Amino acid sequence: MKIIISSFRQSPLFSLLFFLYQPVVIASESATEKRGDWMSYSLLWAATVHTLYNEYDWDDEEMGWANGLVQLHAGSLLTKSFIVTTMKENIKATRPDGDDKSFPSAHAARAFYPAWYIHKRYGFLQSVPYLAVATYVGYTRVHSKRHYWGDIAASAGLTYVLNHYLTSSVDEPNQPQIGVGFDKGDVWFNVSFKW
Repeated sequence: MKIIISSFRQSPLFSLLFFLYQPVVIASESATEKRGDWMSYSLLWAATVHTLYNEYDWDDEEMGWANGLVQLHAGSLLTKSFIVTTMKENIKATRPDGDDKSFPSAHAARAFYPAWYIHKRYGFLQSVPYLAVATYVGYTRVHSKRHYWGDIAASAGLTYVLNHYLTSSVDEPNQPQIGVGFDKGDVWFNVSFKW
């Protein structure tokens, strides 16, 4: 059975929900790879909507709700720059298909960063769907012979560590160990280490 629905690329949140509720469909390799591609991009926007839904407050003049969004997107940008650009270009690990950019998986990093962000900010239960989708993205990369499971695990681990330092819990929105945010109309950068 082949299903082609082009409107999913226009709605990242809907694509996440579609994946979570769709029946199991046997798809071709290219369809699996494409699904993994757009899901890896969609998780960041789903996490953005999730954060706005949980924290947005029209009456908050200090914009405390924006701290989470800044942490999410700044961390995602750092993940893309650090993992994708620096590590892939310098490590040069061979992919199963012969290319030399296997380690670590950028798709998995892009998918796992928002999943670990939701985990750190809102707790394990709210992160379960995100972690499931991120794991599926990793599966699509292995299934399409673009990565090994070790590449996926490394991406998941690196993004977990980055989230540990860049994301605060919703219970302490102004206290990340390393982070950026808004406070009384100012943008701040905070570095603090707890020993």
